[in-house]
Amino acid sequence: MKRSVLFIALLLGVASASGETKNYGTIVTRAGKTFYQCQLLHVYPDGVTFAHRDGAAKIAFKELPADLRGQFRYDPKV
Repeated sequence: MKRSVLFIALLLGVASASGETKNYGTIVTRAGKTFYQCQLLHVYPDGVTFAHRDGAAKIAFKELPADLRGQFRYDPKV
């Protein structure tokens, strides 16, 4: 048990040190849902996953504000 906790902590530390996680603060979707203390987990073809204060969520690109869609170079025509 101690080894697995240490391993997970080590992985999180490496991910943070390498800049793989990016802090986005508060995200408000186009529908008005608010997520606090957001950190990017993964980018998918149809959206992104974020860890946030209350858990994690996958948000479709069409639900993200225009500035975030631009950061991820989302193109609805593709």
